[in-house]
Amino acid sequence: MPESPSAEAIITGAARSLDRFQETVSDSRATETNRLVWYVGIAGYVLVNAQAQWKILLARDPTAYDLTWLSVPWVVSAITALLAHLATAERIDREHQQFYAMRVAMDSLLVTENEPKQAVDKLKGILDCSEHLLKYRTATERWQRMALWLQRLALAAVLFAFMWTVFGPSWLR
Repeated sequence: MPESPSAEAIITGAARSLDRFQETVSDSRATETNRLVWYVGIAGYVLVNAQAQWKILLARDPTAYDLTWLSVPWVVSAITALLAHLATAERIDREHQQFYAMRVAMDSLLVTENEPKQAVDKLKGILDCSEHLLKYRTATERWQRMALWLQRLALAAVLFAFMWTVFGPSWLR
C-alpha cells in the first residue's frame, strides 16, 4: 500500500500549482492589456489619417459637421479603451495582492501544519479565499467585473466606429 503524502508535499504541490496558474493568468492579462492598447492606437490612427478617406466616401470636402460626426465614435472608442485599460491594470494589481496573500498563507502552513488531512482542509480554505483572504477576493471580483464590462464596451465601441466609418458618410451626404 502506497504511503500517503506528507503535509509538506501536499502544501508545496498546491503552491507550485498556484504559481503555474498565476503565470497563466498573467499571460492572459498581458494579452488583454495589449489588445486595449491596440484599440486606442487604431482609433488614434483613424482620427489622424481618415479625413482623406472620408473626403472620398463623401464625394466632397468634409465640413466641420461631417468631421465631428465621423470622429466622435473613434474618440469614444479610444476613451472607452483607455478606461478599460486602467480598470484592467487595477484588476491585475488586486489579483497580484490576492495571489501573494494566498502564497503567504500557504508558506505559513509549511511551518505550522504537520498533519496531512488538516493541511488539505486549510488549503481548501486558502484556495477558496475564506476568512482573512476574503477581502482580497472581494476586491479582485469587483475590479474584475468592471474591467470585463469596460473591455466589452471598448470592443463594441471600436466595432461601431468601424461600421460608422463605412456607412456614416453615405448618411451624411
